[in-house]
Amino acid sequence: MTIPKLKRVKILSADELCVWLAKNVDIGQDIMLVMFDKSSGDKHIAREVVNEALVDAGWGSGRIYTLHGNQIGHVIRPPK
Repeated sequence: MTIPKLKRVKILSADELCVWLAKNVDIGQDIMLVMFDKSSGDKHIAREVVNEALVDAGWGSGRIYTLHGNQIGHVIRPPK
């Protein structure tokens, strides 16, 4: 499976995600959120928390990819 070449944004907390989504509502392109998997302990953000933040901010959720090491990439779409 080929991982799309999108702008990547590393997110380390749910609060950071909410702030980033609000500030970038007019970005005009898909983005790959780079986050950490469950084995990363306190760096991990639960999928349900991410999805809730996306819905609340009007963003769309796309495919999730396994990246390098313990990182995952979650493709998101800005609001229309």
